[in-house]
Amino acid sequence: MKNQSLLVAALLVSFSFVVPASAQMLLRAETAASQAQIGRDAEGYSTCGIRTTAFVALDKGNAEIYDFSLNVYRDHFFGMLKAGKTFATAKQVLNQDLSAKAVTPRPIRFWISAANDDKPLISTKVTDSETKGYMIAGGDFVLTFQNIYAVMYGEQMQFVTRYAKEKLDVVISFKAPLPKDEQDALVSCLDGIRKRLEDSIKDEVISQ
Repeated sequence: MKNQSLLVAALLVSFSFVVPASAQMLLRAETAASQAQIGRDAEGYSTCGIRTTAFVALDKGNAEIYDFSLNVYRDHFFGMLKAGKTFATAKQVLNQDLSAKAVTPRPIRFWISAANDDKPLISTKVTDSETKGYMIAGGDFVLTFQNIYAVMYGEQMQFVTRYAKEKLDVVISFKAPLPKDEQDALVSCLDGIRKRLEDSIKDEVISQ
C-alpha cells in the first residue's frame, strides 16, 4: 500500500526533523504521494482531479499526515477543494497503523500554489465535508486546473491547511508527481472536461 510505505518513510525521518509547535516556517514534507481522481458517467468524464498525501515528521516519532484533493467538474465553472489532516503517534507510525483519526475541528482555510507562483488557489465558501475533520470549499476554476497540472507533473509546490487554533500559517513544501500512466489518464480526463465546457459555452452563445 502506498500510504503504508509513506508511513514507514515518515518514521525514518521523524527522529531528525523536529517541528517547533509555535514557529512560523516553511516545512518540507519528507514524503508525499499523489493519485489521480477520475469520474465517469454515461456522458463521459464527469470529474477530474488529484489527491495528495504529505507526511510531516514531528518530534518523538510522531507525524502529521496532510491530505487534500483538487477537482474540477464537467457541469461547473469552479474548482472543488477538500482538505484535512491526521495526527499519528510514534506507535501508529511504527506499526503502519492507518486508523489515526482526522484532527478536529476541521480546517478553516486552504491554499496551494507552485513555489514560483505568487497567485495561489485559495479556498472560498468553506464548509464541513462529509468526512469528519475535513473541509470542503470552492476555488477558482482556472487556478484549480493549473494546480492539478502542477502537482501531477512534479513541480515544487506549497500549501497551507489552516486551523482556527493556529495563530500563524504553516506552509508545507512538497513534490508529488503522478506516475506516467496516471498522468496520461488524468490529462485525457482534463482535456475531455475542457472540451465539454468549451462546447457548452459555444452552444450557449449560438442560442442567444
